[in-house]
Amino acid sequence: MVIFQAPFAARAQDAVDWTCHRALTDQEIECLKQSQDLLGDVELESLQKATERINETDCPFIQALIMAAVARSLNRLIRQKLTYYLPVEVLEHPGFYSSLD
Repeated sequence: MVIFQAPFAARAQDAVDWTCHRALTDQEIECLKQSQDLLGDVELESLQKATERINETDCPFIQALIMAAVARSLNRLIRQKLTYYLPVEVLEHPGFYSSLD
């Protein structure tokens, strides 16, 4: 799974619409969906409800960026802990890792 492609991979110097008070674009909603997929059963809110909730904030794009960063951080933290506690056979299985970048 690949997340954090533009616009979520953007830095301040990149050409990104940082305007607050605008609804999320279709591309941003797709990235939000990928963030929710990454969180799996932890994030129980539907994509539609999450999008509506985020679009009601002062700066939806920044809220979506925060959610994506939290999803990515939690995923990496969990993988770190799993590498400590799981046997090497599981860690070397081709299905264990998926791309986060």
